[in-house]
Amino acid sequence: MINVARQKYQRANVTYEVADANNFVEKFPKWEGRFDKVVSVHALHWVQDKASAMRNIYNCLKIDGECFLLFCGPTHQMLGQKPDELPNYLKHHSNWKKHLKGYVHRMYNQFDLDDTRKLLESVGFEVLSGTSHTPCENIDISSEDELKEYLRTLLGHLGYLPQQYHTEFIQDASDWCYKNFPINQLGNIYNKVTVIVVHAVKKQIASDT
Repeated sequence: MINVARQKYQRANVTYEVADANNFVEKFPKWEGRFDKVVSVHALHWVQDKASAMRNIYNCLKIDGECFLLFCGPTHQMLGQKPDELPNYLKHHSNWKKHLKGYVHRMYNQFDLDDTRKLLESVGFEVLSGTSHTPCENIDISSEDELKEYLRTLLGHLGYLPQQYHTEFIQDASDWCYKNFPINQLGNIYNKVTVIVVHAVKKQIASDT
């Protein structure tokens, strides 16, 4: 993915780097206190240690720098009606189980808006605004291609499968979704997912002095 970004979206003022959310300031020490803004979109639900991630975001911002965070909260029907229902179905599917014996699905989306607010404040942020949305019938998936692209971002199984099986695997996942998701008035499937959006600003704290 990062290679695609470097090839397709080169800009004179844009640099693409890969780093662990828990320690990216250690890997790139020049980032400490460097940025005016941090934007994170659909990433934090993949991070188990959110406290470390929030501290890293805090540390790389200038004083009065802002962060804008958007991530999935506790409700995520795309993965099934029960916890990790779709990932577990695919892991034990007769076509794929021999490839996926060691796979563990790791989406850490238990944090709600209140949890997020408290965590941000604990590392020194002032939360300016926060919302928690649960899209339903008016947020739908109008095409199978759109669904498949979304599934590619959610299913870490692909890292365990040989490349030649990816298309067939995503088709199996798509078929499961069409069988199990509800249908809205337009005839499109939709999934309920909690989306948390937070805007916060870095404030000076005693440990900075």
